[in-house]
Amino acid sequence: MTPLEIFEKIAKDIPRCSKNKEPMRDFIVSWAKNAGYTVQTDDMDNILCQKNKPRICLQSHYDMVCVGDVNPIKPIIKDGWMSAENSSLGADNGIGVAMMLAFMEHFVDVEFLFTSDEEIGLIGAKNMGLRISSNKVLNLDSEEEGAIYVACAGGIDISATREYETASVDGDFYEISLKNLPGGHSGVDIDKKIPNAVIELAKALKSKKALIASFCGGEKRNSIPANASAIACLRDIDGLDEFEIKPCDKKNIIDKSAEFLEMISAAPNGVFEMDFELGIPESSANLGLISLGNGKCALTYSLRSMKLREMNNYEEELGSYLSEFGYTVSKNDFYEPWEWSADEFCIFVKSIYKKYFLNANFKAIHAGLECAALKKHFRDASFASVGPNIEYPHSLKERVEIESVNKTYEAIFEILRQA
Repeated sequence: MTPLEIFEKIAKDIPRCSKNKEPMRDFIVSWAKNAGYTVQTDDMDNILCQKNKPRICLQSHYDMVCVGDVNPIKPIIKDGWMSAENSSLGADNGIGVAMMLAFMEHFVDVEFLFTSDEEIGLIGAKNMGLRISSNKVLNLDSEEEGAIYVACAGGIDISATREYETASVDGDFYEISLKNLPGGHSGVDIDKKIPNAVIELAKALKSKKALIASFCGGEKRNSIPANASAIACLRDIDGLDEFEIKPCDKKNIIDKSAEFLEMISAAPNGVFEMDFELGIPESSANLGLISLGNGKCALTYSLRSMKLREMNNYEEELGSYLSEFGYTVSKNDFYEPWEWSADEFCIFVKSIYKKYFLNANFKAIHAGLECAALKKHFRDASFASVGPNIEYPHSLKERVEIESVNKTYEAIFEILRQA
């Protein structure tokens, strides 16, 4: 079967939303055993398939972001692209999985590592309990043909909490909302000057010397907030035309409204430094979530850097900033950056790719790839990441270019043959 035929079967027949691992896990295990591979799994349901002495490892994650009606996914082919009817397609990273399954019938000296729950925090890769035998890993989770990814940002979530005293005041109360800003990914979109709804609302309320009763904003910890709202006591609402404003009932306010709004307005946010050689941000932060109600406030930052030392420095600076405002700070979901290294394996991959893609070149991404997490477990291995053209992943518009899948498959086949 071709990779696209395998992918269509997976899409139509096998549920694989994150956290729903069993059906896809069992399918991969059965497929590999039927192909004569020895199969190992770990406590995270990562899967390692081996035969003979492996020279190279292929790796993909087998979960997907499920959006819309995915029961079942209904693939559609139009104008050279495959998409899905009223749902995400799962080409991220189902195409990589399908390629790996297709390669099993052609090679005996390649090992195959399938990781679980990547889409909800690189869970399988971070907690890897398996050990590969080869010292070269080719990840198939990139989404641009011809691109050879050789570096990605590390990340850490900074959470902070504090309680404020509350009091009753007289005055006019309003619900003030900022809605439907562009939003975006807190890594790959952080340099696009997309406004952060949380910060924009805080700045506006600070200018009005608002007294804050509640404040919430953001959609996911790793996205630039598109929406934010607050309940506040205001002397007037002049100059707030871009906001949605509704009168509301009186609420208790926090005792340090000015300080609270100052903290958010002046918070470290956006790109700190650029890596001009790679053409991407080197370090950044994003205030992704905030919730203040009944005096209790919790917020989450997503901090990223292409270099471990810089990430540690900015983590300390951000923690100190929040602590100065009386917040208790904690760290979550840390993963190291995959730092740039043009080693022999990457150069070899590029030499093969140049035969198939004239513009083949090294790239890096200011977001997390599993290579960063896996590098921690496989210190002696060299990594590269490739894949076909996939557009709008994690959305109803997700699609994959058919010819790009075929061409990428041929290029990877040649890499495996020569590795």
